[in-house]
Amino acid sequence: MGTIFITGASGGLGGHVTRRLLQDGWTLQAAVHRREAADQLARQFTGFPIQVSVVDITRRDEVENWVRTAADMDGLVHLAGGFRGGGELSASSDADYDFLFNLHARATFYLLAAVMPILKKRGGGAIVTVAARTALRPGKEAALYAASKAAELTLTLAAAEEGRPYQVRANCIVPAVIRTPANMDGALEKEIARWTDPADIAECIAFLVSDRGKSVTGAQIPMYGGIPA
Repeated sequence: MGTIFITGASGGLGGHVTRRLLQDGWTLQAAVHRREAADQLARQFTGFPIQVSVVDITRRDEVENWVRTAADMDGLVHLAGGFRGGGELSASSDADYDFLFNLHARATFYLLAAVMPILKKRGGGAIVTVAARTALRPGKEAALYAASKAAELTLTLAAAEEGRPYQVRANCIVPAVIRTPANMDGALEKEIARWTDPADIAECIAFLVSDRGKSVTGAQIPMYGGIPA
């Protein structure tokens, strides 16, 4: 196989995706935000071809330095994300805005700006990001989260068009609610049953970065589970 760069590898979704890509034989360059998470991830996958780095993906210099760590790159899987706020626009703060747009818009911009020249030069590669259903169907609450995820989706689709002449593919998975420990905390079983299994998202990502997904680019892939579109 080759080398995939992955963000958010220590998160509730990231562990499933990391394991699935390693099973396929990929070498991984993983970025996490905290040293404790980096050490835990390295211990969890001891013996596997994975290099874990502490990277603040909201800083352009750190992203560029991280991308330079590997002699080769075959793709990027960008999973890092977060949530805060959740109220109506009038109740949202500058701090909520800065957190969400830094993590979803700015970080995605920095990552794509760093990896696109490399993948275009090598003549191919795959990029996968993860947005959210609310980016396509925003409601009266969590407007800032929806807008920041819409920016991530739009940047991904733009990368697909930029990369198309160079066989660089870019696709965005759009889940509703993912069945992660953080989301399940305090939720009802009947709600959880409708949510998207992270293992299913991992399978989709494994397909998209492989040669089996060579004809798929510029797609926004809904993975809503049992939640209506």
